[in-house]
Amino acid sequence: MDRLFSIAIALAGVAAGLLIATGHVADVAVPLIFAVAAAAGWRLQHRDWRSEP
Repeated sequence: MDRLFSIAIALAGVAAGLLIATGHVADVAVPLIFAVAAAAGWRLQHRDWRSEP
């Protein structure tokens, strides 16, 4: 599952980059939002919730 999130984040970033390169700046919002949300979710999922005294 970790690898799937990493691949999805990378693909969304590549899609956003390609859209910017082709001049479709307005279409970048969806892949960019997906990449940021996926990265945040992945980061929260792997956060160590235990606190040491």
